[in-house]
Amino acid sequence: MTHGYRHLSAEYRVGIILMQGYHSIRIVARQLGHAPSTVSREIARHTVRPDMAYDARLAGYRARLTRCRPLVARS
Repeated sequence: MTHGYRHLSAEYRVGIILMQGYHSIRIVARQLGHAPSTVSREIARHTVRPDMAYDARLAGYRARLTRCRPLVARS
């Protein structure tokens, strides 16, 4: 069985930012309709430093950069 990965939209990223300080990752994920692992991965991937909070704008920018990068063949 294969599972597809959907990239989070800007609206979902803003939802994470708004709810993150008040709710657990599981509650945020349930409200957004995504798996807790997706929300957790998103926060971990796009939090630059531990003393700084998750930044939705930076996350969107970095996701667009990653999406446009060509795959490199490994030998």
